[in-house]
Order: sequence, then C-alpha cells, then structure tokens
Amino acid sequence: NAKLISAVTISSTGQRSEISPGEINVMDAGWNASAKRYPGGKILVANLPDVDIGSTIEVEFEITATNRPFIADFESFQFPDELVAKSVEVTAPAGLKIHTQTSGKSAALKEQFKKSGGQQTFTWTATNVPALPHETQLPPEWIYNSGVNFFAGNVNDYYHGLEKTLLNRAEQNTQAAALARQLTASATNRLDALKAIRDYVVQSIRLAGPGFTELPLANLSAADVTFADGYGHLADRAILLHAMLTAAGFKPEFVLASSLPSVSEINKVAKSFPLPQDFEYPLVRVTVDGQAYYLNDTDQYAKLGTTAHANRLGLTPANGKITQIEPAKNCGEES
Repeated sequence: NAKLISAVTISSTGQRSEISPGEINVMDAGWNASAKRYPGGKILVANLPDVDIGSTIEVEFEITATNRPFIADFESFQFPDELVAKSVEVTAPAGLKIHTQTSGKSAALKEQFKKSGGQQTFTWTATNVPALPHETQLPPEWIYNSGVNFFAGNVNDYYHGLEKTLLNRAEQNTQAAALARQLTASATNRLDALKAIRDYVVQSIRLAGPGFTELPLANLSAADVTFADGYGHLADRAILLHAMLTAAGFKPEFVLASSLPSVSEINKVAKSFPLPQDFEYPLVRVTVDGQAYYLNDTDQYAKLGTTAHANRLGLTPANGKITQIEPAKNCGEES
C-alpha cells in the first residue's frame, strides 16, 4: 500500500503549490488483465502541480508492505538533479538483525543509530548534495553512488524458504510430467530431450504477471496450474521447467540470475552483503555430460547452451552460493 503524505512544488520565486486530492489516482497495474491468477497490483500516480525549470519539489510518502519474501532496498542520496535534503529512517524490533552498508564518498551522508524501548532505529540524512554528471552504462548504484543498502533478517532463511517452496510447487506435476515423458519419448539423445522441453515451455507458456518477489512465496503456482493456464511469471515458468525436466529423467537445479557482471568490486559486495533484490531472475540449470545448460532466459530460436545471463552472477538458493553463469562450450560470444 502506497500513501502520499504531502507533495509541494516551490517555484523559483518561492510560491508554494500543494498537490490536490484530484491529482492523486490509484490505477490497476498494466499486467492485471493478462494474469488474473495473481493478486492484482495497483499503481499510485501523483501529478505534481506547477513544475517548471528551477522548481523545488518536496515529497513525503509511506509504503506499507506485508507478507513480502524479504525487506531490502537501496536508498540513493545523489541524483541527476541537485538534492537539497533527504532523510530515510528504518525502525525495527531490537532483536531483528538489520544489515546496512553505505556507499559513495559524499561527506554529506550522515548515519545515526539508536536503540530504546525494544526498538532500533537507523536514520540517514543528507543535505546539499550536488547533482551527478550524466553518464551511461554505469555499474550498480551501490558501487559508486552516495547511498545506503539495507536488508532485514537472515538472507539464508529467505533462500531456504524459496528453494523449499519452488520444489514443493514443482512436485505438483501430474499433467506436466505426463507431457514431458511424451515429448521426450522419441528423442535420440539427452540434448534433444532437453531442447524439446525448453521449446514447449517457451512456446506454450506466456510470460505474464508481476515479479515473483512482489508477492508472498505462498503465491507461487504449482507446475500443473501454470501448465493448465498457459501463462505465468518467470518463477512459475521455472517451476514448470523443473517439473518437466525431472519427469524426463534430468536433475535440474534452480538458479537466481542477476544483471551483475562478474568483476572484482561487484563480487566483493555481492558475497559480503545480502542482495536478494539483485537476484530475481529464476533460471533452471541442467548438467548433461558434465556441461551446464541454463533455461528460462532464451526462446526456441536460441542455440541450446546460450544464455542471456552469460558472465553475470547467479545464486543457487539451495546453498546460497554465488557463481558466474557460463554459457555452454561454443555458445559464448567468442564462438
């Protein structure tokens, strides 16, 4: 639930224009109509009044999240526009572990911590932060930008819970398993069988719905449900792939891919600080004759063994291990 507490536009001459109730609207998320199996998403749209060159914008908002798989975020304190002031506060029960990590070299970012009355509170503030220069192809914000990463709880609990739920949904596969055995019955080798299942899923299961981490893990669908409905988000499609591959005699694994390139500074942060929000692209890995193949990020036209996440970091939720995703032999850019 998102709530706009206040929004004011201040002109260069000092005139203040407050947002009116008629300029605040809640609309359905764009994917709602195409993925009715999932709880409908909403978008809060606020049209700020009298915005012009030289205006100062003051916005205060509140977001309430319940039953989320995890709570994590990166709050930036430097933007393409000059920042006059920003404050972020995280309050939690005193016994809950809160991981925090600041980044950037701005002396303007200040951190305070206090604990009282069974509560712990982190507060980050910054004032008069200069604008960032415009650049393209930048690394993740938490490498260079002035800001703070935070994660609440134990990330291994999240990964173990996710792996358990994914496997549980993949086991509900009576119809999907029967088709998998039918599709692979005439395959002359293991790779032909692998390709037959991949091609069926990408051609028959339409991608639709929210990112799977926007919903409680309980909303992940059984393999047979996605199979019958003919659509699903990436995690539900990965569940179906896993179920069909298992039925065909493979031993698939779930892998959470990221867009993070495998370079030393990024690897250092990823392996020392919980970043589940960066590992949100579910893949399925299958090993055939010692070679790993990744499914769920290519279509039926791609050569088996290629992957859109080549040389990116991937995480195996079964053990929390982070590794570099590699294409199969002769399937990389150098081939």
